[in-house]
Amino acid sequence: PVLWWNEERPRSAWTEQLFLIDRVGPGPALLPSDRMLRAQALGLCHEIMEGENFGFLHFLRLRLAEGFEGPGGNFAKTYGWTEEGGKKAFDEMCDFLKLIDG
Repeated sequence: PVLWWNEERPRSAWTEQLFLIDRVGPGPALLPSDRMLRAQALGLCHEIMEGENFGFLHFLRLRLAEGFEGPGGNFAKTYGWTEEGGKKAFDEMCDFLKLIDG
């Protein structure tokens, strides 16, 4: 997705979008002003949003759990989903949840 704001250039990277929303949004800050805390927050965001991390793996698991199709269907083939990959994704998701819980 791409985010536009007024006359500014479009933002397509989630990090740019997060900083823009934080800057122009009317509510409380999304990111801490303290540099170290902001770095930690962005690290957690990266684990959720970047590539094949928590958000993506959770999306895939939900789609397959909905009965949308089995691991051999078109959706699974498009995203390279296998039974082995599903087990690995579940383990990685559990590891991430332990990280943010502890």
